[in-house]
Amino acid sequence: MAASHCDPSIPIRFQDICQDSFYFTETETDADLQEDDFCKCGREAKTFMIESNERKFLILTTDGTLEAQDLDQVERGRSGCKFNIQEYLDSSSQPKMGKPVMLYASKDGQKMVVCCRENGDVYPKPMDLPTNISGEEHEAMFYQERISCGRCRFESTMYKNHFLAFEPDQNIPGLYKLLLHYKGETEVDESCNLTLTTK
Repeated sequence: MAASHCDPSIPIRFQDICQDSFYFTETETDADLQEDDFCKCGREAKTFMIESNERKFLILTTDGTLEAQDLDQVERGRSGCKFNIQEYLDSSSQPKMGKPVMLYASKDGQKMVVCCRENGDVYPKPMDLPTNISGEEHEAMFYQERISCGRCRFESTMYKNHFLAFEPDQNIPGLYKLLLHYKGETEVDESCNLTLTTK
């Protein structure tokens, strides 16, 4: 196997494994670390249905809103129930609990990306997934933390300790909506635990 020669004076740090390749980043200066904190991984996005503890499924409705509904087996085959999770690489020097991801569904050929606002609202936004993101936070970037097989939490990169969760809509009985829910670091809160299923 041929080996390439690198300048030994430039420190490097292991980043990730992606498509059977090892990735390293140069850590020569602090400025280099901050240039692109998130970089889109070469792996294809994986497709899941997102389910709450109440057995309700997240859907992108025809009018472009995010809701959680009871769905039978046939209804689960609709395209609005399928959400893609795109992984990113994180060049931050601070260790995180999960991997950075963006979630999106497709509507009329357009990616509708799950985004959040300061007031806790979560909404779909038409967006082409960026390849590189400067900074440590983004409205559509979440840290996906695995809890157990098929179960995980999604923490907002913009709002620390705020996670995607389903909560009842106070205005419409029986309707659940997706929003950001605060959870303390030592607090046990099952509402933030979501289930990912492939069918």
